[in-house]
Amino acid sequence: QVALSRTQVCGILREELYQGNAFHQSDTHIFIIMGASGDLAKKKIYPTIWWLFRDGLLPEDTFIVGYARSRLTVADIRKQSEPFFKATPEEKPKLEEFFARNSYVAGQYDDTASYERLNSHMNALHQGPQTNRLFYLALPPTVYEAVTKNIHETCMSQTGWNRVIVEKPFGRDLQ
Repeated sequence: QVALSRTQVCGILREELYQGNAFHQSDTHIFIIMGASGDLAKKKIYPTIWWLFRDGLLPEDTFIVGYARSRLTVADIRKQSEPFFKATPEEKPKLEEFFARNSYVAGQYDDTASYERLNSHMNALHQGPQTNRLFYLALPPTVYEAVTKNIHETCMSQTGWNRVIVEKPFGRDLQ
């Protein structure tokens, strides 16, 4: 058996993903990171999305929106998360392109007006109301109910699909 390089594996994946319409390549996607200011987001989620972007494994028209209570900017998110990206100097232009697709909205997890601002922000992006929206909940379980209720009531795509990913909490405390 021959070992394949990362570039070869990504090339094979790209070919398979882009065949037909199953990958929704022509659709606009918004990846919303709920809890974007937290450790999980900066150490795992943002780097993983970067790697997918770098390797051409995201649809071309994908935007990343961070949402959290902290008042941050994309520059703040970049400063916190970029050390975990393992980007080479040759990848810097691609990294700039990646961060150009990022934005950030500050808001409370239990405040409908905050979600209305988030929805307005997403609607202002290319094909905003019609985009596919994937909400990644990098949050404590105590806020899941309020967050998913507000997403459902204010942030759903009008014609695209909507998905919620719930990050499994880790640790030893069952409370």
